[in-house]
Amino acid sequence: MKKKVYILLIISFLFQHLHARIITSAGNGNWSDPNTWDCSCTPADRDTVVVASSTQVDVDINSPVYDNMRIEIYGTLWFKNGKKINMTANGVVQIYPGGLVDGGNGGSKINIGGDSKWDGNDGPVSGPAYIDDSTPGFTPGVLPVKLLYFNAELTEEGSVEISWATAAEINNDYFTVEKSTNGIIYETVEEVEGAGNSNTELHYIVIDKNPYEGTSYYRLKQTDFDGNHEVFDIVAVNYMKDETANTCVLTVYPNPCDAFCNVVLSDCARNNNSQIILQILDANGKLITTTYRLPALDSGFQYKIDANNLLVPGLYYIKINQDEKQLLEKLIVR
Repeated sequence: MKKKVYILLIISFLFQHLHARIITSAGNGNWSDPNTWDCSCTPADRDTVVVASSTQVDVDINSPVYDNMRIEIYGTLWFKNGKKINMTANGVVQIYPGGLVDGGNGGSKINIGGDSKWDGNDGPVSGPAYIDDSTPGFTPGVLPVKLLYFNAELTEEGSVEISWATAAEINNDYFTVEKSTNGIIYETVEEVEGAGNSNTELHYIVIDKNPYEGTSYYRLKQTDFDGNHEVFDIVAVNYMKDETANTCVLTVYPNPCDAFCNVVLSDCARNNNSQIILQILDANGKLITTTYRLPALDSGFQYKIDANNLLVPGLYYIKINQDEKQLLEKLIVR
């Protein structure tokens, strides 16, 4: 079952990330002129640069190498002779229907990852078409997802937190997080519903509570509504069980919940004298309530939340503080 877990505001103790800018042409003008852009600035690293419909932006410079830039063309990107746009390997140029790249001569280029993907001698290119590090030149179609990052990190509780963010999504049905012990055969960890079409930075998090012992390989697969898919880079995590750890396993059920929600701590070490604090946070990380329970544990405890009287429908986080360790679980109230 696909799980809808993306949120525009990720609580600060879960994740922090620098936001990319979206700058849009406000009229005809040169690339290097701040008056061309709605921000009264010029394009820079990590920007999504939008050439708006019915506008023409003239590339009048040999640009620096822009890091993680996305150029979206709905109007016209016109190159003057010998001028270039240079981007790192994670750069993307997307021409949408009605958009056009044209002008210049053989010295006018779009370079991605050090390779020339288009020059003026190739002639005009109309959308939909795109180039990125994997294409030899402009390829017909629309890239479904602009991925900002994909990370997998081991938590203190022995789980793996998999996180990623997108700057844009087009026709995106869902993501699949997969894991493998050998990097060849993969199994599904979780499917996560995509945003469909979005030009907003979105963040996603999945928790793998049962990682393989030793080295695991995690990858992200994105699937369109028409069934086409793209697989992104692989990240590795090394996990070794700590047989002396006193951390409990946190489970919340039923989830989604519409009446009473059970919070269960299990597999706690025997005679563990940990102080347990239970907190309920809303989707923005604001504290709803705190409960101090059971200063001593045998093998676990169960706590019942009266969702009808305490919580309105929405997304929440159940947070357990166990000495210096924390456990976190999402809760959806209907």
